[in-house]
Amino acid sequence: MDDRICMRGDATCMRGRSGGGSVPAPAVVIRGSVGQNGRNDPGDSRAIQSALNRIDAVDGGPDPELKVDGLPWSKTIAAIRKFQMAQKLPQDGRVDPGGPTLRRLNEMLAEPPLEPNPYLVPLLLTQVIQARSCILAAKARLSLANASTPTLSQDARASANFHFALDKLKNPDQELTRIRGVYDVMAQVLARGYDDQDLAVWTGVFIPNTIDSEEEFVAWTVAGGHQHGGETGNLRGHTVRRDLIYVCGKFAFRPADERLIVILHELAHYCGPDFDTPDWINDYGKGWPDDAPVAGLPPHKRSRNADSFATFAFDAAFHRKAVRAQT
Repeated sequence: MDDRICMRGDATCMRGRSGGGSVPAPAVVIRGSVGQNGRNDPGDSRAIQSALNRIDAVDGGPDPELKVDGLPWSKTIAAIRKFQMAQKLPQDGRVDPGGPTLRRLNEMLAEPPLEPNPYLVPLLLTQVIQARSCILAAKARLSLANASTPTLSQDARASANFHFALDKLKNPDQELTRIRGVYDVMAQVLARGYDDQDLAVWTGVFIPNTIDSEEEFVAWTVAGGHQHGGETGNLRGHTVRRDLIYVCGKFAFRPADERLIVILHELAHYCGPDFDTPDWINDYGKGWPDDAPVAGLPPHKRSRNADSFATFAFDAAFHRKAVRAQT
């Protein structure tokens, strides 16, 4: 799954991979069957012998461990049958590519899930309620940008120009309509699913992360995730939803303003177009519009920058600059 957008602890983002942390062993892949009446390629055989050795004896692993020599004779076949028996699989003494024994081996060797952090849900609920207000304020300000009252229109347009550099684009009204469309989706996404703090019945798109190697991040999601309802992907041996936004433990250690910026920032990715399509919401620069990383962006990138969507909504609601952690 390489189309994720992951926010690091310094509030910058990276695409599609983990930057470190605890990384599990890769999935076991074999080209032919290993064991009883199998093809028994030496490389495949060593892969299965090594994988079986990583299984605890109480779960069907060999005791003593197998010699990893690529010779899958009686001891290896017996070890395969022991594993199959312990896991209630057909006991044919063979591991087939894509078969149930190999699938179960890979499931057991995958990184174990973390227990969801129960404190993140009430914290998320507080920030989501604030995010709703920010998004409504952003929608109102963008509507006023086209208002017939000159004073209101000028002030709102000036704010939109400050955050999105609309006045420097060839078709500012067209861009304004596109930006409003993203906020419309954000409002729809937050309109339901946040009425209970019990994680068992939680139906919002923000959920606590449960993958240990991703805890180096603050949050992560898939660009355009709102369009992928019910779809799943594989991430380091875990099945993950492509239509959710995962929030990690570091979220709790950010200042309150920055937590709100994180929510709005991730929503921009999630509610925009799909990954690598022309108008998808990318991470071109972090910060307030007059901060160097954003101020120096070309106008077409300012209007497709996740932090621009976050800061505009925050500014519309609070009329001030967000307080962010010093990094």
